Amino acid sequence: MKFFEIAENRLVESSPSAGRIVLATPPHDHDRTLLQEQFRLDDYDLASTLDADEVPRLEVSNGRLLLIWKMPESASVSDTVELGVSVTGICLIQDRLAFIRGTGDIPFTDREFRSVRDARDTMLALLLRTVRHFVDHLKVIRQISLDYQTLASSGLHLLESLLRTLGGAIVVNNNIRSLLGISESYALSNSSATSSY
Repeated sequence: MKFFEIAENRLVESSPSAGRIVLATPPHDHDRTLLQEQFRLDDYDLASTLDADEVPRLEVSNGRLLLIWKMPESASVSDTVELGVSVTGICLIQDRLAFIRGTGDIPFTDREFRSVRDARDTMLALLLRTVRHFVDHLKVIRQISLDYQTLASSGLHLLESLLRTLGGAIVVNNNIRSLLGISESYALSNSSATSSY
């Protein structure tokens, strides 16, 4: 477990007594006890912050805010595309903030964290960073979609050229003809020319 304080509008690692912001990745037994006591988390809430399948939600009660939040992981593009997400528990009580994660760190040196004044600013900075990261994932998805459309379109043009080159030797059924945009008169004229085969 790491502790942070805010110095000159930035997060810096500190001692447990000075740190008002806590990062528990992953929390061990002693850390879990501390989190439950200081941030009023019961076993269910704490387990929710570490459950990868947990549905994001916001709970506000008795002066405590608990946010179960999904954070994108770095995109991996090779033979396959992986756009993973992980869960983060965010707990705010007065001027104390805890980030609870099963795996991974939070890059507090990123630009979103460069002008934080308190725990609330830090929480909002993380939410902003997450939204920006999800937007980057959407850009990757959009580019992949455009690449597939281009590939599919060129494949259809190649198939259409092949059919035209063969002079209608292949009888084109209605579904293929409509998919390729070939008129019925073209298909009929070419199929009748090759009917002697």
